[in-house]
Amino acid sequence: MSLTGELVYRTLLYSFLLNLIFPSLVLALDKSMSVFYPLPIQEQGKVIVAQNLYLGTDGGIWMHDVHGKVMYFDGQNILPRRGSVLPQTSSHIVYANSAFWTFEQHELFRTYPAGHKELMLSLTPGTQINQIGSSNGMIWMTDNDNFYSYEIRSGRVSTLSLHELYQLNSASTVVINDAQFLVSKWALATNVGVYLSDEQGFSHVKKSGKHFVQKLYFSHKRRELLVGSKRGALIIDIENKRSLPDRIGSSHVLSMAETEKEYWVGTEEGLYVYSFITGKIVQLESNSNNEYALLGKKIYAMVNDFQGGMWIATDKGVFYYSLFGQQFTRYPTQALSNDGSKAQISKIKALNSDGDYLAITQQGLYNFNVADDLRKHLIYPGKVNDFAINGENIWIATDKGLARYNLSRRSIDTPHLPLALLQTPVEHLTIDGSGNLWGSSNHQIWSYSIIQQSFVDYGSEWMVKQFSPSRITLLAAVEQGIVIGTEHGAYSLFGKQIRFDFSSHRYGEIVQVAQNALGDLWIIGAYGVFLWHQDQPEAVPVELIEENIQPLCIAESKQGMWLISSQGISHYSDQGQLNKNFSAPYGLISHEFLPASCAVGEEKESSSLVIGSQLGIVKVNTEELAVSNLPNIQVMFSQVSVNHRPKLLGYRTPHPLKIHYGDAISFQFGALPSARSQSLEYKLNDDQQWQRFDWALLSFDKLLPSKYRLKVRSANPIQRYRTEALFDFEVMEPWYMTSVAIVGYVVALFGLLAVAFWWRTRMIVGANRKLKAQVDLKTSQLRHQSKIVLSNNHQLRKQLQLHHNLLGKVLESVDPSLRHLSSYAKVRGWNEFEAPLNKVKQELAQLHFMHRGDAEESKFHDLHLLIESALKSWQEEYSKAAIKLIYHGETRFIEVRQFNLDVLFNAILTDAIKRLYKYQELQIQLEARDEQAVLIFSDFGSPIQNLGSMLVTLTGFGTYPLQELISRSGGELRVLVLKERNVIELAWPLASIPEIESLKQEVVEIEQKSAIDDVEKEWLSKLEKLIEQNYSDPNFTTSTAAQSLYVSERSLQRRFKAATGKTFKESLNELRLEKACQSLLSGAKIAQVAFDCGFNDPSYFSQRFKHHFGLSPSQFIEDQES
Repeated sequence: MSLTGELVYRTLLYSFLLNLIFPSLVLALDKSMSVFYPLPIQEQGKVIVAQNLYLGTDGGIWMHDVHGKVMYFDGQNILPRRGSVLPQTSSHIVYANSAFWTFEQHELFRTYPAGHKELMLSLTPGTQINQIGSSNGMIWMTDNDNFYSYEIRSGRVSTLSLHELYQLNSASTVVINDAQFLVSKWALATNVGVYLSDEQGFSHVKKSGKHFVQKLYFSHKRRELLVGSKRGALIIDIENKRSLPDRIGSSHVLSMAETEKEYWVGTEEGLYVYSFITGKIVQLESNSNNEYALLGKKIYAMVNDFQGGMWIATDKGVFYYSLFGQQFTRYPTQALSNDGSKAQISKIKALNSDGDYLAITQQGLYNFNVADDLRKHLIYPGKVNDFAINGENIWIATDKGLARYNLSRRSIDTPHLPLALLQTPVEHLTIDGSGNLWGSSNHQIWSYSIIQQSFVDYGSEWMVKQFSPSRITLLAAVEQGIVIGTEHGAYSLFGKQIRFDFSSHRYGEIVQVAQNALGDLWIIGAYGVFLWHQDQPEAVPVELIEENIQPLCIAESKQGMWLISSQGISHYSDQGQLNKNFSAPYGLISHEFLPASCAVGEEKESSSLVIGSQLGIVKVNTEELAVSNLPNIQVMFSQVSVNHRPKLLGYRTPHPLKIHYGDAISFQFGALPSARSQSLEYKLNDDQQWQRFDWALLSFDKLLPSKYRLKVRSANPIQRYRTEALFDFEVMEPWYMTSVAIVGYVVALFGLLAVAFWWRTRMIVGANRKLKAQVDLKTSQLRHQSKIVLSNNHQLRKQLQLHHNLLGKVLESVDPSLRHLSSYAKVRGWNEFEAPLNKVKQELAQLHFMHRGDAEESKFHDLHLLIESALKSWQEEYSKAAIKLIYHGETRFIEVRQFNLDVLFNAILTDAIKRLYKYQELQIQLEARDEQAVLIFSDFGSPIQNLGSMLVTLTGFGTYPLQELISRSGGELRVLVLKERNVIELAWPLASIPEIESLKQEVVEIEQKSAIDDVEKEWLSKLEKLIEQNYSDPNFTTSTAAQSLYVSERSLQRRFKAATGKTFKESLNELRLEKACQSLLSGAKIAQVAFDCGFNDPSYFSQRFKHHFGLSPSQFIEDQES
């Protein structure tokens, strides 16, 4: 009989004997090792003992603990961190329609999480509610006399009298523990059995007996009622269609729940599961010595999250069980040894297709059968380093050398091997396709041909020197040859040639090698996984499910490659594409698997993946696992805060949440069963791209007024279905951004503009009025000033005519006297007076000719003197225009027929100042050329246009062209317009008087003596400023001015008279009268003007004013007003 047959026979025999002796233990022996995940806070030493668990409307678990507090778990956090969600604690709380319901005396209250308590129903005063529950959208309550049901949607209340229950029972009191609504009837769980309500009262359910019933559960899908009593749970089929077990469990039932395939019953003695498919009842157990055990035997509450998980509340905390994890079969560490001690496997290989595997433990090499229940047989006791299977023989590497086990004889034999292999410790073994045995001993590689019985030692020289010596970690036989794993990378021995792949150095120690169906090599390193393709000698990295995880093992099946890592089990295609990943909390535990301890074996026409774990062995069907998908992760809005204050907790309102403009809204997310290591992405309204964010919190500050829809989903790329969680909220418009406010702003703006326009209009009107008054005043002043100017011009004209006539008379009388004086000097022989007399005669002749400018008579003039005088009179205008005048010349006497040279010079200088630009120069030069005196004007201004035809006004004689006036004077005009320069030449014939030459030197001397004294001008300017400052002082006189200038009064009078031709007093009075005229024009009173202008007596002022202007001050004012 084979080893497997013997094991099966023994197992069946033992089972038959136990069934005969202990028939009541059949149920207890049918157990399942399971993994239960505690809440995250239990890892911190905190424990929540919940008496009730509720599934939130939008996800999450509501926990009602034994202290009456209510908390919310979103997969990551317990909210709130301290205290309760409800304002008051209570032991009687139920959860329905996103709200909590409780009672006080005869009143029913509803409270939304983080909300206020609302009164929903008030019974007859005096009624004392003693129990509350919920079922099928209704709230039920009881007192000592009645049973009340409150329909949440309609608010309808129904009442059933309990008096008939007392009549049906001999018990003194009837206590209603639970109630369930069955289609159209109520089922009541009491201390004396189960009763159904009908139109006439209540009827007893006979199957429940008269026993104490704690819990009821009604399955709408299977139309079955579960009755939880003190002796287990009873299943009552309403339609009587199925064969059902008598009881589930045997102790006091505290909670019940349903999944798609099972009933779950929690008792005071543990947790039981009844399978609809197999009809088996299994007690779920766990290894009590690890942190993933179900602590506590009392199962107070259970709830199915409908996402592949069951939440269980015990007297030791709250735990999560993954229904998906039922695919993984577990065998504890105690079952891996013969003596019941804990054992861990370090290497495992499939032996045959009957579910047999060979594995190394601390006790030796075992043969495990995991086809159904775990069966084991110790093949080789003692320390085993490695093993290799070759047909019926198993080669075993030990510290004492090689050993061989024959499967047929089931014994250890001694092969004929070289003495070095029998006595030297062997660390690693493998057998290649040719049947050659390869091994490593003391950092050396050797091979042994079993057929030819030949031994070859490859030594250690093949190792790269910079890494030598280095420990060999594995030997793996592949189609091409042998792969050698070391601490620093992988070597390949293909075709008797050893090659080191330097790119594998970055993956660290080589843990395992496997070959897929395509012939490619998957090599597991301590820091990553890489591929050796047949046509590509360099290592190609394989993408892992996450960064910085530790690969542990690789196995190949028909479905692809299975990578075991610290993050769970990953399924890859043969090309290296990641398809799926299975990890905690879906039946597996992070960091539970052992390195190089996985294998795929065939059993019962299916393949299984067997993995060594720190908790024992994990087995899973590869065909089922490859097509399985993890439960969909449903993201939930666990908490919504506005301005960092919780607004919603564990639920969403049916209407969009409204917040004020400027508020900050933040969202905390969760996902069952666990929100750890989850990455999310979101969209706000119609954003084009999904935005990734950290899991913990998502905040928005100062959103614009509008309606928003926030969409959130998992960012896991390998998740099959990524359901979006939606939340609607609205940022309300502030009053200052509403349409009414905008209209108000527009109206206010226009009103403000109207007020501003009105104010500006008033200001402009006022300013115009003032300006008009000022213009009128100035106009009146100018009118009177023009009258004064005309009067003064008339007087000046008369005076000029008088002076002109007087000058003519003087010149006529002086000329004979001068001739007489000249003759007398000649007679007396006064020759030294001859030259001055001739000079005086010449100048008198010029003056006489200038006086008679209209006479057609040739006279002589000094052109140098005339042009200098003209330039001096124009110097101020040219300086203001920023034009520089440059003159070069000397005395030239010319012969002029009609004297109009002053008019000619003024016309030419006027034309030049119009043509020239700022900072240009006008150059004038006087020179003698061809018996002519030529006056040259040259500049770089605008071109000259029609200078000869320019009209010039000759005072008293009309207007003439410039060319005609020059011809009348006996001169010539020549205009040259060059490309960049303008030249004007005026030429007159030079005078030929012999006396002129002899007088030139004397003329120069006389001109030098007649130069203007600049010191005298400065003194006069200083005196004028003094008069301007003190004219209003009536005590200011000649004496006062002399004292201010530190001179005598007589000296001041004489010097002022010589400089101005007027006395000091005359000048002072003229200034005072001019100022008085200006004051009168501005509207001042006569008396005030007199005193302000330095007159002590207004009558004296009037006399002086009339004498100077010809009008009295009063007449002057009347003219202004008219």
